[in-house]
Amino acid sequence: WSPDGTRIAFTTFVNGNNEIWVMNANGSGQAGLTSNVVADEHPSWSPDGSQIVFWSDRDGNYEIYVMNANGTGQTRVTNNLASDFEPDWQPIPLAGRIVFESDRDGNVEIYVMNANGTGQTNLTNDPAIDRAPVLSPDGTRIAFESNRDGNVEIHVMNADGSGPTNLSNNAADDYAPAWSPDGTRIAFWSERDNKDQIWVMNANGTGQTNLSNNAASDFRPAWSPDGARIVFKSFRDGNGDVFVMNANGTEPTNLSNNPANDGQAAWSPDGTRIAFSSDRDGNTDIYVMDADGANPARLTKTLGASASAGAPAWSPDSSVIVFVCGTVGTRQLSAINADGTGRTRLTRNAAWDEHPDWRRGSDTDLDGVIDNADNCRLVATTTQCDSDGDTYGNRCDGDLNNNGFTNSQDYILFRAQLGQPSAAPTYNQADFNCNGFVNSQDYILFRQLLGSPSGPSGLLP
Repeated sequence: WSPDGTRIAFTTFVNGNNEIWVMNANGSGQAGLTSNVVADEHPSWSPDGSQIVFWSDRDGNYEIYVMNANGTGQTRVTNNLASDFEPDWQPIPLAGRIVFESDRDGNVEIYVMNANGTGQTNLTNDPAIDRAPVLSPDGTRIAFESNRDGNVEIHVMNADGSGPTNLSNNAADDYAPAWSPDGTRIAFWSERDNKDQIWVMNANGTGQTNLSNNAASDFRPAWSPDGARIVFKSFRDGNGDVFVMNANGTEPTNLSNNPANDGQAAWSPDGTRIAFSSDRDGNTDIYVMDADGANPARLTKTLGASASAGAPAWSPDSSVIVFVCGTVGTRQLSAINADGTGRTRLTRNAAWDEHPDWRRGSDTDLDGVIDNADNCRLVATTTQCDSDGDTYGNRCDGDLNNNGFTNSQDYILFRAQLGQPSAAPTYNQADFNCNGFVNSQDYILFRQLLGSPSGPSGLLP
């Protein structure tokens, strides 16, 4: 999804190869951005939604490219004989920079570069395989997998590549680090003790604890938005079920508790529900249940022996679920309201459209958790400057002309201040994060405020 939530970029198989397409959020306006005889894949939006980074083998090997959001200006930003792939655009604090994996040095390394391809830097620079970089919630650190000590371990380094440290440091293989929402802990999946289990450790590697601690296979941890619980898939009851446990490993509970195969759990951003896939009624379909496992409900009803629906992904406001559906011959993207109404087919062609992902919002109130509060007008505190004196801090108030609404007029005023110190005589309210300068970070915050009321009469729930 584009950062403003209005468009979806996706990879589709058309005319004999993978291409990058874009469409409106309701499935209309589908248009191809790339058109080559080779593969163009893995689109990722820039923080301001104006560009898309992707990888392509159009020049004989996989390289990173960037283009405008309308498909123009396609530019190769890496240029070497090795393969560069899986780009990701990180807005904070690596605003305007891209982290990615590359084997240009003979093995897979983690690199960072400017959006225009300059300043390419090997962050790991080690003869081992370093991959799967995951930025901490505050963007200052990167957790990743590495076999530099002989087996796959969870490592962490500063965002500039300095201070690499083996956190898990165990003879068994450890995979898939997942930061807690507050950035203080890392959950991961480990093969130690000759079984797949969910482990957690402090962000400095101390306090490693087997959370699931069961003879059956437990894997794929995902934190609840408040960091209090972890959902995972387990075969401890003889089949795949969705389980949840407290973040300290206590009170593991089978939430789905069904003889069928349940999995692909996705926690709603508001923390109240869990979407998952299940074949309990024959075909694999999308279901939703309360966070405590109550009130399971089937949302989709696929027809035909080979039809299925899966891979649910929530919208940032927890109201809509986008998912994959189809048969062996075709897969398409659809969306459905979280109550099961309003099912809409987003893509419609003979190709394969898969792997939808809904871009989450930002932690606008800086409490370490992405939640409903980030979409509200918060009363200004001592840590939030309030330039217009309406008791609503700059971070939560995009109404620059004080007319009671954040709209295109405020956008014009914001653009006039972009790049200037916040001490400018007028409209210094554009310094949303109160860091003394109006820059791209403020732009990201402003985009989230567009179309919202402001002031005491415009409080959002």
